[in-house]
Amino acid sequence: MYGWLRAGAAAALLLAAAGMLAVAVIVMAGGEPAAANGASTLLYEGVQGEYRLIVRIIPARPVTPQTHFAMQVFDAAAGAEARPLRDTEVQVTAAASGPPGATAIQPRPALNEASLAYFEVDVPFDAVGSWHLLVTVAAGGGRELFEIPLEVEEARASIQWLWVGIALAAIVLVGLWTWLKVSRGGRAGSG
Repeated sequence: MYGWLRAGAAAALLLAAAGMLAVAVIVMAGGEPAAANGASTLLYEGVQGEYRLIVRIIPARPVTPQTHFAMQVFDAAAGAEARPLRDTEVQVTAAASGPPGATAIQPRPALNEASLAYFEVDVPFDAVGSWHLLVTVAAGGGRELFEIPLEVEEARASIQWLWVGIALAAIVLVGLWTWLKVSRGGRAGSG
């Protein structure tokens, strides 16, 4: 008598599973590659004097209130096979000057404690507009200044698709569980 109800529950369960799978695929396919601190973006690569500097940033563009800079310094004479120089061989500082009314960022050391391959520093931008990042590299080979122009933007809120997918899956599961409880309760009481 209630065979259609079991078939309906099975169909609803399969539909819910297919929906959750679709949400998982969309969330995973639509996102950026995962990384511990997020994916870094190449901002600058250049040679000045005896040094080659590579600068990467997180997030993908310079933003207020803060941008993380990860820099690698190489011996320019060593070519493509050069290994990154470490803090025992070179000191790196970063400063920044911005548009009128912005607070100038005084030189701050870029440290390579977390990763020996990178000198890292967070720069707190307090205004949107044109900035100049000034990176100083100093060692036995001399002192060089790299000036890197930046366009700092306002940080945008991003949708966390993983959490949206989890919330939708939870709603579907609670709805399915409720529907199954109600349908079983109706069947048990009428028999």
